[in-house]
Amino acid sequence: PLAPPVAADLEGRDIPLGTVWQALLNLQKSQDLVLIEGLGGLGCPVTHELTLADLAAQWRLKTLLVVPVKLGAISQTVANIALAEQKKVNLGGIILNCLEPRTEMEIEQLTPIDLIQSLTNCPVLGVFPFIEDRRDLDKLASVVASWPEIKLPAHLNCLLR
Repeated sequence: PLAPPVAADLEGRDIPLGTVWQALLNLQKSQDLVLIEGLGGLGCPVTHELTLADLAAQWRLKTLLVVPVKLGAISQTVANIALAEQKKVNLGGIILNCLEPRTEMEIEQLTPIDLIQSLTNCPVLGVFPFIEDRRDLDKLASVVASWPEIKLPAHLNCLLR
């Protein structure tokens, strides 16, 4: 696991952003909803010149920041939101993500929603609980369907219920 430009350098390859952009455009033409998973925080380098924040802004992507529920989450969130604002990323909100089992108290202490929203002026849309089996699509769908702030196309939203 290395930053993409470092890995590309080690393999003697370039990162084909033009090919990625064209694939995204093709998907957007044929799909109602396209989700793109980033490769780290918004400051993660994609090339030697561009970060994820740069691409999200240049490609005008509606962006959700997913923050792991852990020590340091507040600082990580504040830094990512500051970068998003600097780069003019279209930020739709924050999702807190439990990568391991957490009690309600742990979630509140490690990622206090009111404090995060106050420091970032960005809404926390929901907390994604730890799910043992990430292949349990019914469980995954029920979690996301419980977040009223997430706006999906109507026909996709009904699939989650």
